[in-house]
Amino acid sequence: MRYVIGFSSIFIVSLLLSSSANESYKVLESALSGVLGALLGGIISAISIIFGLLTTRSEKLQTFASSNGRFLSFVKGLKLDAYILLGCTFLAVFLPYLRNIDIVFLQYPTWQLMPSKNMLFTTAEIMVVILSFVVIAEIISVLFRVFEIALVKENVPKD
Repeated sequence: MRYVIGFSSIFIVSLLLSSSANESYKVLESALSGVLGALLGGIISAISIIFGLLTTRSEKLQTFASSNGRFLSFVKGLKLDAYILLGCTFLAVFLPYLRNIDIVFLQYPTWQLMPSKNMLFTTAEIMVVILSFVVIAEIISVLFRVFEIALVKENVPKD
């Protein structure tokens, strides 16, 4: 239910921010795929650092990682977040293409209350932006939590 509410909220905000003006969505389309691609590369390199920490001889971190269910849920969430960001990057590249072609079996309806095709695609692109930054914030949170765990000294009593 939480995901449905979150996705619906993102859709409503995106719809309110979208425009069918050619200049507005061209700016978004020109920058979006490059920015998301660069962020995806940075996230993948950060994840490789985590893998490096887990595969080194640091027994403390390996013991903690294998015995703590919360840490395992962090890693599973990190994997899901990376795949979501990969999907957002794909959509950032693919949506401008779909906007500009007319596929016969995907004719856009022209009902009175339906937003225009350009506005709907701009809404989808803004949703990709918002979702990407939410996922990136989650990934950064997980990365810092992993580093906090890695920096805790052994045999030090907790306050």
